[in-house]
Amino acid sequence: MLKLESITVDHTPNSHTSTLIPALPQCSNSKAVAASLAWYDQWLDRRLSCVPVDIIAQIPSIPETLAEVANHMKCGDSIEKTARALIESGLIKGQLCEKDLQTARCIVFAMLGWQTMLFEASFHTCPPEQFALTAMLEGCDCQAFWTTKQAQSRCSLCLPDFLLGFGLMLPKANLCISEDTEDRNAFDDVALVGHKSLNAALLHIVAHVKIEWVDIIALHMEYNKALNVLYLFRYPSFCVANVPSQPGGKGVIHW
Repeated sequence: MLKLESITVDHTPNSHTSTLIPALPQCSNSKAVAASLAWYDQWLDRRLSCVPVDIIAQIPSIPETLAEVANHMKCGDSIEKTARALIESGLIKGQLCEKDLQTARCIVFAMLGWQTMLFEASFHTCPPEQFALTAMLEGCDCQAFWTTKQAQSRCSLCLPDFLLGFGLMLPKANLCISEDTEDRNAFDDVALVGHKSLNAALLHIVAHVKIEWVDIIALHMEYNKALNVLYLFRYPSFCVANVPSQPGGKGVIHW
């Protein structure tokens, strides 16, 4: 049986869901949005539990820092500008020296990943002057990410240009980025199908395609031909919450 968003959440006063709201488009019913994202509490807890102690120690208040990262990103600020502002405001401990800035940039980068679910940052797996992503889809020729490392020197770029250094996480419609001739020919011959004629059960029974759920939006619909595995994003409510409710409204994920 395939399950979506099946995490049981222990609702506590220290909810992380409220820290996600500033990253989302403005909504007239934030309570309804928070209710649909109840799974986010435990999801973020699991991410925070993997952050090294020396990094966590530099963040006096995780909720306040998450909210401020969202505010800067929605204003179009770069990771570099945001990291400097957080140090100056005391939301990230340190001075405006290169060592402390490297840590602050990594924190902003990781929080951006948590707020957009486009990628997942990795700590202490690369030189301090670089950013790194966690290893994803081992053995699969992933089209969303071309590389898992990028120099911090690029973080002064606007966010779309910076993230493009990792790959095409949110490709536009009707875009084939594969260089494989067979893939491109198949893409040109693609036919649109609806949920009434094709679903996960049919793929599994007829084509023996295995479904694996992923927590990263950029990996949605990636296909591993060697293993016959189709990867699907686990949390559709997150996508719904990021649909602007009014013209011009946008969240951190909109650039």
